[in-house]
Amino acid sequence: MSKTNLLPPEAMAEQAAFRDRVRAWNEEYKEKTGNAKKVFVMTFGCQQNEADSEKIAGMAISMGYEVTYEAKEADLIMVNTCAIREHAELKALSTIGQYKHLKAEKPDMLIGVCGCMVTQDHRKDDTKFRYPYVDFVLGTSSIHRLPQLIAEKTERTLS
Repeated sequence: MSKTNLLPPEAMAEQAAFRDRVRAWNEEYKEKTGNAKKVFVMTFGCQQNEADSEKIAGMAISMGYEVTYEAKEADLIMVNTCAIREHAELKALSTIGQYKHLKAEKPDMLIGVCGCMVTQDHRKDDTKFRYPYVDFVLGTSSIHRLPQLIAEKTERTLS
């Protein structure tokens, strides 16, 4: 018998509940405004990052987001980057810095940074310190927690 799920069933159920909660909020938003919330995923680095970005976009779609190719249109920006390729890491940090003005214009926008770059303690801490407008960081082994992180940040803004 092969093992197809890496997460225990209770963890999968928990994340599905978070996903459904975010989808309900996004559907409510669409009914009120006539517009869907949008996700923008920026990828730097290796082929694994490309694959992970596809997963992230798919998860966001399952939560009611539509994909956009313009960061300024997004309600959720995800920057996925690699720590192995220094050039990718530096480009990602520069790009994250540029999103500060978008967050100032749109304070409800969520910005997440993910990938192996933020699995390094010094980069995770540096990201939180230098870019306080980043709402969450997510390591490669924690991508499944994206619905939970979005739900937690959204609940705080709704309260």
